Amino acid sequence: RDQRVGRRDVALQNQTVVMRGTKIGVISASVAYQYAREVFPEDASFLKLGLTWPLPMRLIREFAEKVETLYVIEELDPFMEEQIKAAGIKCIGKQLTGSMYEMNTQLVRERVFGTAPEVKIPEVTPVPRPPALCPGCPHRGFFYAMSRRKNVVLTGDIGCYTLGGTPPLNALDSVVCMGAGFTVAVGMSKAFAREGVTDKVIFGCLGDSTFCHSGLTGAAEIVYNKANVIPVVLDNRITGMTGQQDNPASGYTLLGEPSNDFNIDRVLEAMGFEVLVVDPLDLKAMNETIDKAIALRKEGKFPAVITRRPCVLLKREPTPKRLCTVDPEKCRSCKMCLSCGCPAIALKDGKAAIDPGQCIGCTVCAQVCPFGAIS
Repeated sequence: RDQRVGRRDVALQNQTVVMRGTKIGVISASVAYQYAREVFPEDASFLKLGLTWPLPMRLIREFAEKVETLYVIEELDPFMEEQIKAAGIKCIGKQLTGSMYEMNTQLVRERVFGTAPEVKIPEVTPVPRPPALCPGCPHRGFFYAMSRRKNVVLTGDIGCYTLGGTPPLNALDSVVCMGAGFTVAVGMSKAFAREGVTDKVIFGCLGDSTFCHSGLTGAAEIVYNKANVIPVVLDNRITGMTGQQDNPASGYTLLGEPSNDFNIDRVLEAMGFEVLVVDPLDLKAMNETIDKAIALRKEGKFPAVITRRPCVLLKREPTPKRLCTVDPEKCRSCKMCLSCGCPAIALKDGKAAIDPGQCIGCTVCAQVCPFGAIS
């Protein structure tokens, strides 16, 4: 009982009552309160709850008695609304706002008041800028090599390398969930075999962090079920997408302390794979490794490719600062360098130009240029 009383005292200390009128009252919490304040008229009164369990039902009842119509504006499920109705207090909530889609001011305005917000369309249409891999990203070499091949299918995964599916690389054919880089490929290989599709080579890719998190079972399934799949682990030594967190394969704990290195190579070898390790920014070596993996798979073996180079943002292994430059006399304006999707490259006066503030000298663009205009 003392604990319940204590929680009730805390709940009462975290409430805000704004009385402006008696026609409309709104009960809300968190960011939904900000949406409601923006949408409801100026004479609406508000009860903002700072703690929603347990609900301060006595305060809610007193507030409800002061207004003619009571609304409950909350995200997700009708958590507060159901408790308030169970207490015998009439209110309007999810019957208007609904349970689908992300709540925002536009949704509240349209569903509660039936009005659409005024939207001003700019006269100038902005240039489309799809999200791109960072300048110097080690994944770029792999995806560029895969994008030039027409007889491959590449199943992807959740990570910064998902950007390998955006223009101009357009290398990924599917992205489902963590681990699906391997498992979707297994299912696809079985479907291809049943339907007699023999002219496609299936690759499945995921990152080093995802391999530790969700890739081990999929890798084992490739060997166990004899799937016609070549798995690829994009090892950039860190968890890149969500903030540079360490993982078992990086050799450090989340506190930055050295730890036992989870050796991806040996794990794959123990499963029965023949492991091929390559620097993905060396396009010649990258293409040779892909060709070798395809040849091994045709021989009935199980190759696995590891592309290994640290993330350019990894402070622990800083990338030496170098710059690629363009010789405008040699540039033929063929735009081949743009096909690698590096944000540091653009066209200036019809010629390729490289932003020195972004370039780190990974040389992928130089390897792509057919006229030797980039060095």
